[in-house]
Amino acid sequence: MSTTHQRQNAQVQEEEPTTDGEETPATGGTPPVTALPLDQVFDVLKNERRRLVLRYLKRNDQPVSTSDLAEHVAAHETGKSIEQISSDERKRAYVGLYQCHLPKMDSMDVVEFNKSRGIVRLGENGSCVDPYLGGPDPGADQNADVWARRYLGLSGVSLGLLVLTTVAAPPVATTVGFALVSLAFCVTSALHCRDAAEYWLPTA
Repeated sequence: MSTTHQRQNAQVQEEEPTTDGEETPATGGTPPVTALPLDQVFDVLKNERRRLVLRYLKRNDQPVSTSDLAEHVAAHETGKSIEQISSDERKRAYVGLYQCHLPKMDSMDVVEFNKSRGIVRLGENGSCVDPYLGGPDPGADQNADVWARRYLGLSGVSLGLLVLTTVAAPPVATTVGFALVSLAFCVTSALHCRDAAEYWLPTA
């Protein structure tokens, strides 16, 4: 057999697919997604602070500072707005996140926690908790409930002022009353818009 013929046979054997039931590894494909064991998923989600952190990160969809996370957690736990929480309340939430919750989730690649920079983002396993994380951030519902009560109270005061000026006051006083009511609603709406921007807009 000639040397050329032997080379052709060897080339044909190399190109023939394997028939022993083993698949040839694909090249250039997408690497498999790292899966987090279910017991670790539940271990992460059993703590409310960790759930709050994950919802906040998923809503912002970009890296956030540890300080912002601490403010968000402290506001939710105390039922206050971010402006109303004290430095001690903020510090307690910060220490708990920094020393315990963020390192724990970082070790599972649920989040990426850069301690030196104080920056947190979702990790490779962040999507593993999605089916069990539940609905939207309860802090958002709480924030909306606060403003609903404020608008309800303002509406009651406005209605009382309207009745008073209509029944017992001259037309000039009625006009002034309408102006005050309109001003009150404008101020409240402006505060609501500012609060909503601080709550929902992503922070670097």
